[in-house]
Amino acid sequence: MNGSIRDLSGASLDAERLRNARGLLALRAALTLAFLGVTVAAMSIDVQGARARLPIVASYCALSFGLYAIGWRYLHFLRHSWVAIAVLDVPAVYAFQRAAMRQVPEHALLIAAMTVAIYLLLVMAVQLSISRSYLVLTAVTSYALLVTLRGGQSCAAFRQPSWKRRPSSTPCATACNAAASSLPV
Repeated sequence: MNGSIRDLSGASLDAERLRNARGLLALRAALTLAFLGVTVAAMSIDVQGARARLPIVASYCALSFGLYAIGWRYLHFLRHSWVAIAVLDVPAVYAFQRAAMRQVPEHALLIAAMTVAIYLLLVMAVQLSISRSYLVLTAVTSYALLVTLRGGQSCAAFRQPSWKRRPSSTPCATACNAAASSLPV
C-alpha cells in the first residue's frame, strides 16, 4: 500500500517536472528573443554597450532556441534540461554583468546588486524542478560566479563613499567599516 502511494506521487511529480521544464524552455526562448530585440533596438539608437553585448545576446538566444527544440523532441533531454540554468543562464548573466562592469566601473556596486537579484531569481526558477541537486548546482554556480565577478573589480569600486556610510555600533559593522575605510580609493 505505502509503495503504491509513493509510486503514484513520484509519477505525479515527474509529470509536474516535465511540464515545468517545457514551460521554462519556452520562457527562456521567448525572453532571450525579446532581449535580442531590445539589444538591436538599443544599438540602433546608439546606446552605450549595446554593440558589445550583441554577440553574447545572439549566442544566448540561439542556444535557448536550440534547447527549446531539443527539449520538445527528446523526453530524456527534457528531464535534465534544468541543468541549463546552472550552465547556460547563470554564466550568461555573468557575461552580461562583466561586460557592463568593464564599460562602467563606477556603477560596480549597482551591477553587483542586480547580479545578486538575477541569480536569486534563477535559483527560485530552478526550484520548479522539485530536485535538490539542480538547486544546489545552480546556487553553487551562482555564488562562484558572483565571487568571480566581485574579484575582478577593485575593492574601491564596491566601497560606499564615507558620507553615505551610516555609523553602526555592532562590532561586525564597525570592523567592516574600518576595513572599507582603509582601502585605497
